[in-house]
Amino acid sequence: MVRQTSLEALRKYRAAGKGQTHRAIILDFLINNPGKTRGEISALTGVSLQSVCGRVNELLGCGVVVEVGRRKCTVTGSSAMMVGPIYGDDQGRLF
Repeated sequence: MVRQTSLEALRKYRAAGKGQTHRAIILDFLINNPGKTRGEISALTGVSLQSVCGRVNELLGCGVVVEVGRRKCTVTGSSAMMVGPIYGDDQGRLF
């Protein structure tokens, strides 16, 4: 169950427009740097890992980006999924 304080924090976050800004930052980053892990996106954009994970999940849900494979993350050293944009052609071409 989600606590009321969490819901209030989410409302304030959305009202401030931070989610929109972070999505734009992350999508722009991935268009120019496809195949990065969430940890790498966070480290290279300055957006917190929690925000990156949430915004990437939103972008995945919208069909704007896809997970494109797994490799060792250069930030965490752990195996992690890479994310890349989907381009608008009929092929769904990656990168």
